[in-house]
Amino acid sequence: MSHQYPHHMPPEPPMHHQVARPAPEPKNGLGVVALVLGSTGIVFGLIPLAWMPALALAVAAGILVIFAWLRIGRRRATNKVVTSIASGVTAVAMALSLYGMYVFIDAFGQLGEDLDNIGKGKQATAAPAKDKPSDKPSEDEPSGPPTDEPEAYEMGDTVFISADDLDDTEASIKVGGPRVRTTPIDSWSSAPANGQFVIFTVKVKCETGRFDLASDDFYVRTKAGDRYDSEDGNAWEATSKEQISYEEVNAGERKKGPLAFDLPVEHGELVYDPNFEGKPVAVWSF
Repeated sequence: MSHQYPHHMPPEPPMHHQVARPAPEPKNGLGVVALVLGSTGIVFGLIPLAWMPALALAVAAGILVIFAWLRIGRRRATNKVVTSIASGVTAVAMALSLYGMYVFIDAFGQLGEDLDNIGKGKQATAAPAKDKPSDKPSEDEPSGPPTDEPEAYEMGDTVFISADDLDDTEASIKVGGPRVRTTPIDSWSSAPANGQFVIFTVKVKCETGRFDLASDDFYVRTKAGDRYDSEDGNAWEATSKEQISYEEVNAGERKKGPLAFDLPVEHGELVYDPNFEGKPVAVWSF
């Protein structure tokens, strides 16, 4: 009689239950903070004197914007719209802060120049329209015939102008340069007729009244004594920028522009003579 033994069945493998993990919450804080910093930077940027905090806020917002976009690229953040707005706001804040810095540096430099010229005591006065009796010379000053030569200045010096006979006008003129060019500015323009274009940069600042700036008030005198006006030769084609012709500069305003001459030489004197038949006011050597 045979015995039957029960077969041993292998144990069933354990069941693994897969549990769905919740998706991580998006980290959208960087874009929001960048938007806040950029907006604050715009507020400060509207005030030129507050350009430093505006620049700091713009830089901080820019760094946060970069990291916010990195999170969006890695799908760890979802606020593309907010980050895009923050990018634009940050760019505006950066532009305003840089403009404020430029204004501040320019004003600080102008203040330094004014103080320097005041210390040098360089001040030119336009001749009045009507003759006035001359002051009696003091005993300490030697008497002699008046000279018609104006005070000489170097390029970059500022000349202070006053015209009390008009409307109590007070202004300053600063001449920079010059730049020399021997070729036309493009294929449609003319070359120098006399050898070279000599281009000056004229800056005018009116403090009070109204100052009339005209190119006819300037001329170049060579060492040989020859006179050249701004209308001689092809001077009007010397630069692509609009040259000074006639400008009315009111109190608190500034004007800047090129003034070109067509000359046979590179050196001479730029004479400022707004008094027609009167005495020239100033001469810049170049």
